[in-house]
Amino acid sequence: MHRRTALCVALATLAASGCTPQAPAQEPAAPAEESAQKLINVQVAALAPTRFKRDLVFLGEAEPIRSATVAAQVPGRIVALTKEEGETVKEGEVVARIDTAGVEADLAHAKANLNAAKQRLKRLKPLRREKLVAEGAVEDAEQAMRAAEALLKRVKVQRSQASVKAPIAGVVVQRLAEPGEYAGPGAPLLTIAGLSTVKVRIHVPEDQIGLLEGG
Repeated sequence: MHRRTALCVALATLAASGCTPQAPAQEPAAPAEESAQKLINVQVAALAPTRFKRDLVFLGEAEPIRSATVAAQVPGRIVALTKEEGETVKEGEVVARIDTAGVEADLAHAKANLNAAKQRLKRLKPLRREKLVAEGAVEDAEQAMRAAEALLKRVKVQRSQASVKAPIAGVVVQRLAEPGEYAGPGAPLLTIAGLSTVKVRIHVPEDQIGLLEGG
């Protein structure tokens, strides 16, 4: 009985010693510099107010500051308008032509009058030296010649005005007449808008007005 008890105790002791798991080997401690928290580079800057640009888009209209209406200066039929709406013109460029048939007739008449006045004065001057005509007759002839010269000059100006020129450079924005129509003095033919300087009107929402400044 005592032998069986001793054998059981021995077997129990052997089983306990064989079944008990061994504790795992402890890993070596990590170096201090690896376990420490990693450092982060931080840049420090001083805060200060600054200005920045923001692009804003608004709808608006461009208006020319300078515009001109080209008008006929002599009466007659419109022979040609050389520009269409939207085309550009140079200052002094011919944009319309008026029929000069009537002006040419006036020009021929003025030339004939001047020639007659010169011939009359030429005949009277020798007669004045011989005192065969009154002094007043020669003075009247001289006055008539000066009047004929002035008339011829005016008619020549009218003929040059039959070629209507643009008073400013710009763009034709409106044709007010067409070839074949009759144009009296002062009749509008074209409207030209100068585009070298324009005025722009924009519509800004009320909540964005504070974002704008002059300049």
